Amino acid sequence: MGSDGSFDDEYSVDETFSSGGRTRVAAGNDCLVFGSDEGRLDIVTGTDRNRIRTDDPVVDVAAGRYPFALFDAAVAAFTSGGLELWRQRVADGTHLVAPSGGGPLCVVTEGGELVGLDPETGSERFRRERPHDDVSDVSAVTGGHGRIAVAAWSFLTVVSEGGEVVLDHSFDGVVTDIALTANLAVAALKDGRLVGVDLTAGEEAWAVDDGAGAVAPADEAAVLVAFADELAVVDDDGDADPLDVPAETLAAAIPDGAALATVGEGSVAVYRPVTDPVAAVTASVDTDRADPSRPVRVVVENEGDRAAVADLGVDFGERAVAAGAPSRVDLEAGERAAFEVGVAAVDDPGDGTVTVTVDEAVVATGTVRFEEPEALAEQVATRTRLDRLDRGRARWCAVLEHTGSVAVDVSGEGETRHLEPGEEREFEFESAYEPGARVERTVTLATDGASETLPFAVDLPDRPLSVAVEQDRSGGYPYVDVELTSECDVPVAADVTISVADEFTRERAYELAPGTATVVALALPVAPSEPFPVAVTCSGTDTDKRSRLSGWPDLDDRAVPTDRRGRRRESDERPAHGRRDGAGRSRSEPHEPGEPREEATAEPERRGRADGETDRTPDDGRVAGGAEAAGASPAPAVTVERAIPEHVASGAACSERVQISVEERGVDDLAIEADGESYAVGAVAAGETVTLQRDHVFHGNGERTVSGGRVTAAGDAYPLPDATVTVERGGFHPEFVVERGRSDAAIALEAVNEGSRECELDVFGVDVGEDTWPRFDIEDGALPSGETRTLERRLSSDRVPEADVLDAGVKYRPAGEDEAFCHSLAAVLDTSGPVLAVEVGDGSAVAAGTNGVIPLRVTNRSDRTLSDLRVEASGTAVENSSLFSPAEVATVDPDERVGVNLDVKPESAGDLSIHVTCSATGPDGAVEVPARVAGPVAADRESASAEQLDQWTASVRDDTDEPERPTHLRSGYEPAEDPDGT
Repeated sequence: MGSDGSFDDEYSVDETFSSGGRTRVAAGNDCLVFGSDEGRLDIVTGTDRNRIRTDDPVVDVAAGRYPFALFDAAVAAFTSGGLELWRQRVADGTHLVAPSGGGPLCVVTEGGELVGLDPETGSERFRRERPHDDVSDVSAVTGGHGRIAVAAWSFLTVVSEGGEVVLDHSFDGVVTDIALTANLAVAALKDGRLVGVDLTAGEEAWAVDDGAGAVAPADEAAVLVAFADELAVVDDDGDADPLDVPAETLAAAIPDGAALATVGEGSVAVYRPVTDPVAAVTASVDTDRADPSRPVRVVVENEGDRAAVADLGVDFGERAVAAGAPSRVDLEAGERAAFEVGVAAVDDPGDGTVTVTVDEAVVATGTVRFEEPEALAEQVATRTRLDRLDRGRARWCAVLEHTGSVAVDVSGEGETRHLEPGEEREFEFESAYEPGARVERTVTLATDGASETLPFAVDLPDRPLSVAVEQDRSGGYPYVDVELTSECDVPVAADVTISVADEFTRERAYELAPGTATVVALALPVAPSEPFPVAVTCSGTDTDKRSRLSGWPDLDDRAVPTDRRGRRRESDERPAHGRRDGAGRSRSEPHEPGEPREEATAEPERRGRADGETDRTPDDGRVAGGAEAAGASPAPAVTVERAIPEHVASGAACSERVQISVEERGVDDLAIEADGESYAVGAVAAGETVTLQRDHVFHGNGERTVSGGRVTAAGDAYPLPDATVTVERGGFHPEFVVERGRSDAAIALEAVNEGSRECELDVFGVDVGEDTWPRFDIEDGALPSGETRTLERRLSSDRVPEADVLDAGVKYRPAGEDEAFCHSLAAVLDTSGPVLAVEVGDGSAVAAGTNGVIPLRVTNRSDRTLSDLRVEASGTAVENSSLFSPAEVATVDPDERVGVNLDVKPESAGDLSIHVTCSATGPDGAVEVPARVAGPVAADRESASAEQLDQWTASVRDDTDEPERPTHLRSGYEPAEDPDGT
C-alpha cells in the first residue's frame, strides 16, 4: 500500500495453487482464507501460505483476528499457522461472516437464523431471526467495521454487532454480492451495476454501470471489484483505480494491499506489490534535548516484507555538529535498529531540526533542543528523609536521583557509589539530635573529566515527645501515670527515667511510632499524704517534665501491689469479667493499653502440698511409659487438671488454667503440648504443683471445642482432655485484627453493640511487646444500640512482632454505668502482597501496525536480594513483534528498581492489554507475579503522542488468597500470675 493509503499500482504473481473444487474466499486484517468442498483450507499472509487438511468439506470461510471455517455442522477457528484453536457445533450453517473490530462471528443458517459466536472461545453469544428470512434465500453476506450485511433478493440489511439495524434498503434489482467500507454498503447487482449506499443517510450515493461482478472489502474507504475486463479498487466516491491484475470471478485483498488474490477455474493466483524494499524503511528521532554528554537517538525500522540495505544520513543543521552517525543500514524484514548520534559541538544553543535520510530521501525530521553541557550538580536531584530519632541520635538519609544522561560516581561518608542515568541511590547519615536544628552534608559527584560538590540538608523536629503526669487511685491503691506521646512523624526511641519524691525511681527504654502514645503506670510503695514531686527525663530528646502532684491525704498508708494485675489481698473485691471499676480489675484480665507488662520469670510459679494433704496416686489417664523395672526409681506420678469457663462472651478473652502436680519423684523435663505448640516447664520437684494459663477468644455463637493435648515428663505422657465451651453473643462484642503489610500495619477494631443501651467508645490498643501498648483515643465514640463501628489506626510494620495473635483491649462506657474494659486478642494477618511491583516508565507512544516499545519498571519490594529476574509477555501484539524476547536481570537488590523494554507491534488502534509474568528466585524459593499492562494504541506514528503513553498502566494481579479471620484465637501457655486462684 502506498504512502497515500492507496493500493500499489504494480503487482506481480507470487504463487499459484489449486484450490480444490468450488472455492470460498475471505479477507481479514492480515490474511486471506480460501476453503474448498474437498476439505482444504489455505491461509495466505503478507509473506507466506499455509495449507490445512480438514476432515469435512468447507461450506464457507471468514477472517478476523483469526481465520475461521464453517463445516456442515460446526465452526472452527485457526491460527495463521494452521493450529486449531476451538470448534463449536452449529447445525445447518450456510454462510459465515466476521464483522471485525472484536464483534461476534456470525453464522447464517438454513432455518433463517443469525447465530453469534465469541471469536475467542466459540461460545454462543446470541441467536436471532435473519432479516427478510421470509423473502428468499440469502444471496450474499459480508462483514466489516463492526457490522454485518445480509442480502436476500433485492433487500439489503446491515446490522451492528449488537443486532441494531443500521440500514434496511431495497434495490431495483437482485443483489449478487456485497462489501462494506466504514461509510458505505457497496452492492453488485445482477444486471452488472455497482451501487454505493450511504450507511448514515440510508440513500444511494452513486452507481456505476460497468459490468460489476464480484465485490470484496479492500480498506477503510474502498472495495475491490471484479469488472468485466479489469480488477479495480473503487473508493467511497465511486471512483475506480484499475490494478495491473487480470479480472477473475472472485477476488480478495489484505486491507493494506500487502497481498491480493484472484480465483479462477479451480486455481488461485496470489499477487504481491512490486516495490523498492527501501521504500518501506522508516525512521524517527526519539530525543527532545541533546548536548555533548547526551546523544541524539535515532530509530530506523524496516516495515516491509523484504530485506533492505540503504545509505543513512543524520544531519543536525546549523545548531550543532553530529559525530559518529552510521553511514549504512542493513535491515531484515520487520527489523528495527536504534542508533545514538553524538553531539561533537553546540554552535548555537536552541531548538534545531534533526533530519534523517535513507538513500538521500528524507524519511524523518525531529525537533531537538541543543544545549550547553549541564553541570553535574544539576543532573542529580536530591531529597532528604528523617528516618528515626534514637537516644540522642538522628538517623536520616539522602535520596539521589540521576536525571542526566552520563553515569557519575558519588562519594560521601567514606564510600563511593556508581549512579547510572535514571537510577536512585540512598545515602544514610547519623548525627547528634539538636531540637529544630538544620543538619547539612555534602557528597562529591565525579565523571571522567569533572567533579562537583552536591549539598543537601535535613531539618530536625523541635519536640519529638511530650509528657503528661497524673496521679490515679485504682482499687484503693496509689499510682502515678506517665503518658508519653510522639509529636513527630518518625519513630522515637528514648531511655526514660521517672523519679517520684526523690525516693522511687524507674528506668526503662521506650520506642514510640509516629502519632502514638503509651502510658507507664507506676505503683507507689507508699501513698504520700502530702504533695510530692515527679520528675521525668527522656534522654536524647531534650524532653523533661517536672510536676508536683497533690497526693492522697484520705488514703491509708498501706503496702501496695507491684502492678494492677490481680495479686490482691483476700479482702479485695473482684468485679465481673471484662469490667473495671473502683475495685480494680478481674484476675483474668491482662494489663490494659498503656500499662507496662511485667517481665516473665525464668521459672514457672509453683506451690507445695498443703499440710496434712495425702499423697496422690497416678490416675488412669497416663498414656505412655513402661512398667517400672525391678530396682529402678519409681515413675513420677503426674496429675493434670484443666479448667476453662463453661460459658464465654463472644469477643472477650477468657482464661484457661492447667494445674500439673508432680508426686513421688521430681522430674527435669516437664512440658505441655497443645494445638501444635509446646511449652517447656523444666525441672519440678516432687510434691510441687505448676499452674499454667493462656487466653482464648471466640467469635460467633454456639458450642465450641477446645482441643486437648498432653503433658510429658520423664518419658511418660499424660492426657490434657478436650474442653467444651458455649459462646454467647450479646451486649458488647469487639473483634480486633492487625493487618501487617510490607511497610505499615493497620490495627482495626470492629465494635458491635447488641445491647439495649448506647455505648461510648473511649480508647483501644494492642500489646506489641517491650512494655508498649500503642493506644488510640477515639473521638466521637458513640455506638448506638444495634449498630457496628469499625475503627482503624496505622503504625509501622516494624513495631508488630512476628506472632499469630496479640493482646488487645478497648475501654468503653455503657450508658448509665461506670467505664468498662474488655480484654481480647487480635488476629495478626499478613497482607504484605507480592514482592515485585510493576509500573510503566517514560518513553514513546505506541502506534498500530508498527514496532513500538513499552518501558517497564520492576521493583523488588522485599528485603532480600532476588536473582534471575525474568519478564515475559504474551498476546498477539507481542507475538507480532520480531524484536520481542523475554528480559532477564541477574540480580535485583531490596528496593531496587530495574528497567526493561517490552517490544510490541499492535494490530490496530484502540485499547490494548498485555499479560506480563515476572519471575525470580529468592532465598525462600521461586517467586512469580502476574501483571497486566494496558493502554491506548495510536492509529499511526503521526497521531501518536506522549500523552498517550502517560495513560498506560501496569497492575499486578495478586492471586494469593485473602487471609481469613480466625473465629478462635489463643495465646501461648505461660506461668499463672496467681497459681492459687485467689
